[in-house]
Amino acid sequence: MTSTAVGVMMSLLLGAGLPEDGNNIEQMDDTFWRVIIGCPMLLQVASIISMITYIKYDSIRYCIAKQNYIEAREMIKQVYDPSERANNIIEYIESNSQRDTSGISIREAMTNPVYKRATFMALAIIIFHEMTGENAILLYSTEIFKKMASYQDSNNALSPRTGTILIGVFNLLAHIPAIYLIKRLPRRTLLIWGHLIIAGCHFLVAIFAAGESDTGVIVMMIVYMVTYVVANGPIIWLYVSEIVVDSALGICLFILWAVILLLSLFTGPLMDSFLRSTGVFLIFSFSSLWGAHFAWKYVKETSELSDKEKKLLYTSDNMRAEANLIDEQRLLMRFDSQGTISLK
Repeated sequence: MTSTAVGVMMSLLLGAGLPEDGNNIEQMDDTFWRVIIGCPMLLQVASIISMITYIKYDSIRYCIAKQNYIEAREMIKQVYDPSERANNIIEYIESNSQRDTSGISIREAMTNPVYKRATFMALAIIIFHEMTGENAILLYSTEIFKKMASYQDSNNALSPRTGTILIGVFNLLAHIPAIYLIKRLPRRTLLIWGHLIIAGCHFLVAIFAAGESDTGVIVMMIVYMVTYVVANGPIIWLYVSEIVVDSALGICLFILWAVILLLSLFTGPLMDSFLRSTGVFLIFSFSSLWGAHFAWKYVKETSELSDKEKKLLYTSDNMRAEANLIDEQRLLMRFDSQGTISLK
């Protein structure tokens, strides 16, 4: 999330170097577009080099799940303090992890009774997450401010570019308290209260937009962005990755981008329609309120559970007991008679 916020802020600052919309002569003569295209290319080259030179192995959990203990030890050396014993770390992860689920197919994730409830729960959480409107606001905030300005006195309207940059700045700064709070507050609590506060922010944005108050709109959009970054934004990915198998996480990403695409296609036209900005933000407010109700009624807490317990959180008691028995048998088979890990 923090790296994404840095990337968004960089994009906004790069966009500030372009001529204002409507100035066709400056836009035709401007060459700053080369910088905008070149920066991502340089970052991608740096990313590839770092992957090749530093991140040479898969994640520790994946290596252990595949019984590739040699690579797991190498990654432990890079991640953990040198005083930590690799065998102890591997043993702890083994005893607290669900059996390897990387081979579970999409069909199994959607139909197998052990996994399907968690999969559909995660999909619902993802949809409610995106219906808070974060991507619609962040990606199209300039257009939103332009449309608001078109309904108001141009002398009093907030500059669309200024409003967008303000939102980006607070989006970045909000990650500072987010890092602290995520470790200390329950996930379910953050989801519920995050949705509730966001619903209130969207409702007030709608009211201020109807009253043509630029100050009220920008203040509430900033409060919304800070709430999203502190609560819903990072927690959603922690929670979903905790409860679903790998293939289901792929489905969640697909649904995420599908909803983002739909929002990007319809947010602008809806603001141009009779709904205007007031109606659009009322829709976001209602969907966020419904998301809070869903989280309160159906979402279960995971913050105090082991990885194995999280993966089986939405499984029936009988199936959970059977899965735990299989995991215990698997774990015993991986240790020799002296209790040490067999590196094969």
